[in-house]
Amino acid sequence: SISSYSVKLFPRWALPSASRRLMNEKSFTPPPSGTVVTDAFGNLVDESGVRVWSKEYYQYRKEAEEHAKKRALYFEQSQTAFKENRKEDAKSFSDLGKKEGLLMIEANELAVKEI
Repeated sequence: SISSYSVKLFPRWALPSASRRLMNEKSFTPPPSGTVVTDAFGNLVDESGVRVWSKEYYQYRKEAEEHAKKRALYFEQSQTAFKENRKEDAKSFSDLGKKEGLLMIEANELAVKEI
């Protein structure tokens, strides 16, 4: 049983617009290899001058996206179990969803450190 943590979820509208934009992106994929150069400020940019991030950044974002999908699945299963009066299963699924939420936050924080 997972019980030594708490997660505070915010409504989507309460997030800054940049966070909402990132949540709307379907996937975080790096640019094709060989097209990344360093600009005058030391930033990684593609051939058109658009800033890109390290491979680790994209790996962490992909990991966070996978945790978000699992979290949503567990919360959906929790709701279904609750509606079917399977309270213990609902609690277990909810705890798993919260755990995936924490893992998602951790992966996003690691990605931020790569910026």
